[in-house]
Amino acid sequence: MRSNVTPTELDKSRELILEQALRKSRRIYEEAVKRAEDTVESATLESRSIRIEAEQRGYQDGYVQGLKDGSSRARSDMEEGLREIGELILAISNERREALERQEKDLLKIAFEIAKKIMRQQIQADENSIAQMLEEVISEHETGVKIYLPEYSKTLDVVIDKSVAKKIRNASKNVKVVITQNDDLIMAETECGTIDMSIPVQLKQLQKAIGLD
Repeated sequence: MRSNVTPTELDKSRELILEQALRKSRRIYEEAVKRAEDTVESATLESRSIRIEAEQRGYQDGYVQGLKDGSSRARSDMEEGLREIGELILAISNERREALERQEKDLLKIAFEIAKKIMRQQIQADENSIAQMLEEVISEHETGVKIYLPEYSKTLDVVIDKSVAKKIRNASKNVKVVITQNDDLIMAETECGTIDMSIPVQLKQLQKAIGLD
């Protein structure tokens, strides 16, 4: 019996997992951006008030100083104050950018963990998911296929039922299934080479897809 699952459908399944994870984290990201923007807006208004006050003080001091010995000192003080304000605004801008970068990376990590949880739930809900994934390989290699399955997937914390091995054997008479103690190992040996479909490998590909490699 051959599976109707194609590589394209498997890719779509992975994309759906990632989309679900990112959708759940996008709301957190948008709230974080809003808080950062509010902080910058507040700091900008405060710095503008300080600048106006500094200018007024500078003009007043300049007038008094001009009556005595000129306005050069007042002008210098005002320029120094404006320079400090400019540096403050720049520092706030840089901090905001760095904070957003940190938040984006943290949110991607959250999305990855959500995706891993979704993958675990799918495997637990559908015991045929692993068999269907392997049947695609079996259908492309009719002879000399050797499948390695773990009794337990440590990464997903899932026990792989023995019925999965039976379904794979029933898919073709030329398939040999080996149950191993190697956590997470899901591998197919064919006449063309070895195909590693282990859960950590798939998660690594997912990490790379979302920029966490």
